[in-house]
Amino acid sequence: MFPEIEKKFKEICEKNFIKNIICDGEILVYDSERKIYAQFQETIERKRKYKINEYQNTHPIHYVIFDILFLNNESLINFDYEKRFNYIKNIFNKEENLVIYFSDTYLINNLKDLVSVYQKYKLLNYEGIMIKNPFSKYNPGKRNKDWIKWKNIQEGLMKDTIDVVIIGIFYGKGKKTKQGIGAILTAIYNSEDDSFESIAKIGTGLSENIWIDLEKKISNFLLKEKPNNIKTNIVIPDEWCVPKIIVSIQADSISKSEEYYCGFSFRFPRLKNIILDKNINQITSKLELLSIIKN
Repeated sequence: MFPEIEKKFKEICEKNFIKNIICDGEILVYDSERKIYAQFQETIERKRKYKINEYQNTHPIHYVIFDILFLNNESLINFDYEKRFNYIKNIFNKEENLVIYFSDTYLINNLKDLVSVYQKYKLLNYEGIMIKNPFSKYNPGKRNKDWIKWKNIQEGLMKDTIDVVIIGIFYGKGKKTKQGIGAILTAIYNSEDDSFESIAKIGTGLSENIWIDLEKKISNFLLKEKPNNIKTNIVIPDEWCVPKIIVSIQADSISKSEEYYCGFSFRFPRLKNIILDKNINQITSKLELLSIIKN
């Protein structure tokens, strides 16, 4: 799907005598005219097995590296983040590379500079910034206070999406009766007790075809009884669902709600995408949600 990335990785590995390497990063479509990264839907267009050469020209991509986990048969996950990132900078030279990049980093020790960096990327329409402790280790699939996302909410409209997991379904009424599922109950992750707390009932945002595809995926995980790691309050679904399927949602804002266990919900939530490349403990956490609300 991404031959230009594969080719560039091989060149870099040969040049730096690298036997094997594992990086953590993200593939993004780059809009060269506006000099910004395109929306997620445009990136999805590159995830195809046909017309690859055509889409290389119309949808050029960058692989943006955030971290490095493994190099030349050695695990780096227990190295400090600052040391890991020095490996990245030494391997991936920005001046020579037009496909693989590493993320911009700043060493910050005061709130004023932190706000300044945040505002810079907010103006570029980024979702936000990631704040990392320079001495933090890499903990696969886990989240803690060493890494915190500062997400962008502006003028009452959430500029980025929130990743949630489906924990239940509601059968359709009216036009959605034929589709079977009319809405889904979603949850965020609470790392303190490894549970999923309900946050919103959502039934809009996807096309009919994608909604039917989602229904097929959900049908494999339906349950009659609520799993012990799911927590709900007033809103109870018609059937429960094993927390496996992740979706991203867009909303106007976050508000307090007694109907959902986490104590909050979304104003005008709508589904955006089905997420296939994340584990369920990588969805938006309660700590991150509280950080978004605070800011």
